[in-house]
Order: sequence, then C-alpha cells, then structure tokens
Amino acid sequence: MTGTGKDTSVVIVGAGVAGLALGTFLLRKGIDCVVLEKHSRAYVERRQRAGALDAGGVRVLNEWGVGEAVEGHSRADSDSDSGVPMLVDGVQRWWRMGDDGESGDGVFCPQQVLVRNLIRIFLRDGGDLRFGAEDVSLRDIGTEQPLVRYREPDGSTRTVTCDFVAGADGYRGVSRTAVPEDVLTCSRHEFGYAWLTVMAEVPADPLALLAVHARGFAAQITRGRTRAVSTFSARCPTPSSSGPTSVSGANWRRASAHPWNAGVRSRASRSCRCAEWCSAP
Repeated sequence: MTGTGKDTSVVIVGAGVAGLALGTFLLRKGIDCVVLEKHSRAYVERRQRAGALDAGGVRVLNEWGVGEAVEGHSRADSDSDSGVPMLVDGVQRWWRMGDDGESGDGVFCPQQVLVRNLIRIFLRDGGDLRFGAEDVSLRDIGTEQPLVRYREPDGSTRTVTCDFVAGADGYRGVSRTAVPEDVLTCSRHEFGYAWLTVMAEVPADPLALLAVHARGFAAQITRGRTRAVSTFSARCPTPSSSGPTSVSGANWRRASAHPWNAGVRSRASRSCRCAEWCSAP
C-alpha cells in the first residue's frame, strides 16, 4: 500500500455500490482507503433497492476482477429464450438485452445482494470498512490535508487524516454540502414525468414485465433476495414540488386498494423522475 504519512490515502463516505466498488478498485491498485457508513452492516445488507445491473456495470466489475459480486444471478435475458415480455399498446412482444446495441450481459441482482457481496470482497481484500459512523463532517477539503471526523457507535469521536475524500453518500449526503458553493457545480435534468410505485409481496415471474402505451410506461420488476417482492410502477404527472415526495392520501388509498395488493403488505410512493449530479474541480 502507498504510504503518505497520513492515516489513509482516501476516505470514502458511503458504503453503497459506488463507495464499495471504488474502495475495492483502489485496493487493487495498491491505494489504501477507509470507507465510512453511518448505518449498521445488517441494515445495509437488507436495505431494499432496485434489482437490475446493466451490461456496462457488469463489464466494469469484470474488468476490475470483481465479477464474482454478481455470479449466480440471472442474466437479464436468460430466463427465457424469447427475452423479457413487453406489452406495446396491449400487444405482447419480447425484448432481449442486445436489441438496442448493448451486449446481453446485464443481470437481475438485488442491490442488497450486490452490496453484501461487495462488502465481503472489500473486507476479504483487507479493506477498512467502518459501520455506524455517524455525524460525519469534512474539514479542510480544499487543502492538501483534509480531515474527516465522525462518531463511533460507542459515542467516541474519531478523526481520519487523508489525501482525498470521495463522497459516495448521495445527493443529500454530507459530502455535497461540504463543498463550497462557489466551486460546486450542480446539474439537473427533468424527464417531465414521475412514478407512482407500489412495493408488494407478490412474486415476479418473469423477473420483469414491461408495458408501453401512448399514456406512459408501467412495469413489474422483482425486488429482494427471494424474488418474493415486486415493485409495480406506473408513470404519472410530475408533482409540483421537485424531488421525492410522499404520495398523497388519495393516491395512497387508490394504490392500496389496487388488485395487485389484495391480501399483501405494500407501500406506495411518488417520486420525481429527474437526474441530479454535482461536481467540483
């Protein structure tokens, strides 16, 4: 590992797919790092997230020798020789990954499974992963001696010195807010529509069912390790307020009463479909 006279070369804030993948890539280049995650390991490994990884993501993992993180999970077009069913104006067709020019190497891998595998690989490779790191604050990040301070689960305060800080804690994380406004560039793209989503204990068979109509797009996609949970998503008008919002009482009652949810536990949410990203020189 490289030696800089500091506690570590890179501190990565956030142990999601991005933070864990970056940490593993750094280790494999001989660059030491520390990954800080505010939640417990049990919480992170069980947290439900979307379940598809496209061909580009699989290719990057393979190039870095981390393809084992998705081994044993279904290729996106492997459950049927015909591909993924897609209803176009009520007529069933079949779509296979690769029809749009991409290779068919995407996988349906529940994100919590991918995260669990990346945690295992990172720790096996000698990575320093610290769960329960709360109240993270970044200091002097515009200098050559940045500091990262956080609180341990036992209440004690720790400070880590490093050369670089990598923020992998999302748009609303502490990393973005620590960058001075005069050097931070944020971009936003509105897609012009939103989702009404219901997550229910209904098996997805096949793993994904897509529907396209003049009025919008809808889908049922598997979630969870056992494939016993699905998300049902339907396009709806963009809410007046930007960013994720709670579904209104009326929409919640309609969603909960839908036949999809008869006799099952479910929850509904409405979120704006937009892309947000920030960068700093």
